[in-house]
Amino acid sequence: MRDLMRRTVVVAGVAVVLLGPAAGVASAAGGAAAGPRLAAAAQAVPGGTWGTAEQVPGTANDNPNFPFTTTLSVSCASPGKCSAGGVDEDSSGIPQAFVVSRVNGTWGTSIEVPGSVALNQGGYAQISSVSCARAGNCSAGGFYADSSGGFQVFVVSQVNGTWGTAIEVPGTAALNQGGLAEINSVSCGAVGNCSAAGFYVDSSGNFQAFVVSQVIGTWGTAIEVPGTAALNQGGFTYVNSVSCAPAGNCSAGYGYTDSSGHFQAFVVSQVNGTWGTAIEVPGTAALNQGGYAQISSVSCAPAGKCSAGGFYTDSSGIGQAFVVDKAPQFSGSEGIRPAVAPRCTKCRVGSSRSRPATAPCADAPANVTSLLLPLPLRMLLHAPGITGLRVVERAISRWPGSGRPQTPGSCRGLSRAGGYLSWSGSLARRAY
Repeated sequence: MRDLMRRTVVVAGVAVVLLGPAAGVASAAGGAAAGPRLAAAAQAVPGGTWGTAEQVPGTANDNPNFPFTTTLSVSCASPGKCSAGGVDEDSSGIPQAFVVSRVNGTWGTSIEVPGSVALNQGGYAQISSVSCARAGNCSAGGFYADSSGGFQVFVVSQVNGTWGTAIEVPGTAALNQGGLAEINSVSCGAVGNCSAAGFYVDSSGNFQAFVVSQVIGTWGTAIEVPGTAALNQGGFTYVNSVSCAPAGNCSAGYGYTDSSGHFQAFVVSQVNGTWGTAIEVPGTAALNQGGYAQISSVSCAPAGKCSAGGFYTDSSGIGQAFVVDKAPQFSGSEGIRPAVAPRCTKCRVGSSRSRPATAPCADAPANVTSLLLPLPLRMLLHAPGITGLRVVERAISRWPGSGRPQTPGSCRGLSRAGGYLSWSGSLARRAY
């Protein structure tokens, strides 16, 4: 891939570094010279000094048509004890989901997620998010292509260091009538007690948000995020981030398209195992004069106090950062305090979106960014044997800004062979 370079990187067992567009890390020529072989892992040594990067054991990608063997998520429950997951090519050249664990400071050999090969009849599977409540006790979620070419979501758990068998998320078969679903985030508040969240496409082609919870090791039935049906009048919403502490008490958020075609930020909370009603983030209506706001990350402390951050566009179309807090003494949405901009009110958030789009995306590339789309969707354009273009076009068809759904297929400038989605470029940008 000439303009997009990704590497599998595990850093100190604490964080995964995912290199995006090569322009952000090297010149275009340097990115091309680096070639398609992707793999790197780094470990830290005591005292806070970063060690030397090394290839994730067990990963070996020699296929230039699949140039992004990638670690997408890592979680550590204690020093030197972590788990990570992502996507790697198998011996037949098929992208498969993998997991790998670190024990006593040493990374073991990555394995295909047990059970995922049987699920992955369509030729693409990956882990999108991993969370560990205790060393050797983790849960992870991702998605796979089924035999019909649709995308379904799965979860898998590790118990005492051994990974179990991946299963389709219960309830998503009924929800995902449009054949496109993804888990974006997993969080575990205690061993065997986790929540996962993402999106699915309903029978009308609208993107909807879902959550699903694991209780004492058993995954329950996925549900549409309560309240998002009323908020999501424009047909595009999903959950980007979820955080749980303690078990059964989580908060999550991202955004939705309102009836005017603007993108608004929402949050939703789970209290004692029950999900409340999603609400627009208090205060963002006044801040978000430019018509695009979102939650980027949520984090909850054990006492139940959470904070979230994201960005909005001001009246000049400039992206600005905001933070918002949830008080622990309240349950549900009433505990969420109004969002505020950080003290540096003129700090710009990286975004190419300047104003709401008023024309089909192919005709207004400067107003369309991939910030709306999860990373895995951007990767699908280059996955072999799957309909990545169809996936992205369906996402674009619900792009907020025009005040109405756009027609799928209106972005013909984008193709798997000649286009990609970048963090800040337009969806119609050519890659070659």
